[in-house]
Order: sequence, then structure tokens, then C-alpha cells
Amino acid sequence: MARISAVIVEDEILIRMYTRRQLERLGVEIVGETGKSEEVIPLIHNTRPDIVFMDIRIEGDRDGMDLAGDFAERMNIPVVFVSAYELGANELPNHSWCLGVIQKPLSAPAARQILRQLESQADA
Repeated sequence: MARISAVIVEDEILIRMYTRRQLERLGVEIVGETGKSEEVIPLIHNTRPDIVFMDIRIEGDRDGMDLAGDFAERMNIPVVFVSAYELGANELPNHSWCLGVIQKPLSAPAARQILRQLESQADA
């Protein structure tokens, strides 16, 4: 598979920088990032990433789950939610585009597992 491209949606700048660094160390190309809900949809449309790492609670009128529902299925872009809060399976969207949730801060092993999952879906 070609290099994986990703968008990071995170309103805490230090967490966003840390997430970027972790993903780049794993060979992921970061094609965009934002922390504001109103910038998410245009960013996704303009960059067409392979995956989005999405915080649930972000700055603006809409949360990450609501935004992901707008673009993920229609554009066939998988989303991983990155949250400071532990979520149960019943709190996540029950859609094929939702690859799960990772606790903040993003760890390399958790990111590696998600990237393997993404690659195996692409190979299927």
C-alpha cells in the first residue's frame, strides 16, 4: 500500500502536535489539521485523506461524531476517534467507517494497530 495520508482534528494544540509527531514517525503523511469544527468539512474535501484522527469534543458548534457522520460514509473515509474520555462500544457510531476510539494521548502501538486495520481493509 502507498503511504497513508491523514487529517488530524484536535483543538488542543499540544495534543495535535504530539499526534502529528507520533503518526509521522509511523510513516503517515499528515495532509491537514485543524481544531475548529467549521474547518473540518472543507479540509476533508480538499485533502481527501485515507483516514481521519478525530477528537470528539472540538472548538465550534459541532462535535467530532456529528462531523464524521457528514463526510465519512459519503466519501468513504475511515475515522478513528481520539478522546480523553473512555467510551463504551455503544457510544460509538455503528458504521463501517468508524475504526474505533483511542485514548489520548495517541500511543504508537494503538496507532500502529489502527493503521494495520486500515491496510487490511484496503487489501480486502
